[in-house]
Amino acid sequence: MISKKLTPMLLAAALLFVAGQVSAKNEVEDDGSTEIEVHTSSDDASSTMASSTRKGIKDSKRFEEMLAKARKNLEKEHGRKGKNASSTRSSMRGDSIATLDATCVQKAVDTREVALQSAFGKSDTAVMDALKARQTALYAAWGQTEVSARNTALKDAWKAWTTARKSAGKTLKTERDSAWKTFKTTVKDTCKVSVPTEDASAGSDSAGQTAI
Repeated sequence: MISKKLTPMLLAAALLFVAGQVSAKNEVEDDGSTEIEVHTSSDDASSTMASSTRKGIKDSKRFEEMLAKARKNLEKEHGRKGKNASSTRSSMRGDSIATLDATCVQKAVDTREVALQSAFGKSDTAVMDALKARQTALYAAWGQTEVSARNTALKDAWKAWTTARKSAGKTLKTERDSAWKTFKTTVKDTCKVSVPTEDASAGSDSAGQTAI
C-alpha cells in the first residue's frame, strides 16, 4: 500500500512527466511545421521560376511570330508595289504591246512616216536644186576671163551652195522633229502609252539627234 504521505508526491511527479511529454511533442510538431514551411517556400520559388521561364519562352515565341508576320507583310507589300511599278513602266514604255491599242499606234505611225517622207522629199528637192544652181554658177565663174571677177564668182557660187544646203538641213530637222513630236503626243494622249519600245529604237541617233 502506498502511504498517504507519498501520494501527493507521486501525483506531482506524474503531472510533471505528462507535461514534459506534451512539451516535447509540441516541439517536434513545431520543428516539422517549420521544415514543411521551408520546403513549401522552396517549392513556391521553384514554381515561380518555372512559371517565369515558361512565360519568357512563350513571349519569345510570340515575338518571333510577330516578326515573321511583319516580315511576310512587308515582302507582300513590296512585291505588290514592285509589280505595280513594273506594270506602269511597261505600259508607259509600250512593253506590253500585245495589250495596247495597236490600231491607234498603227495610225499614228502611218501619219508620222508620211510626214517624214514629205520632209525628206522637200529636203532632197532643195538640195538637188542647190546642187544644180551650184553647177551653173561654177560653170559660169570659170568662164570669166578676168581673174578677180572669176574668184568673186567662184566664192559666191560656193557661198550660195552652203547657204542653201544649211537651209535645207534646218528645214528637214524642224519637220522631222515635228513629225516625231506629234507621234509621241498622239500615242501618249490618244493611245495611252509612250513610244512603244518596238518602234522607238530609231527615234534618235548616237549623238542624241532625232533620226529618221
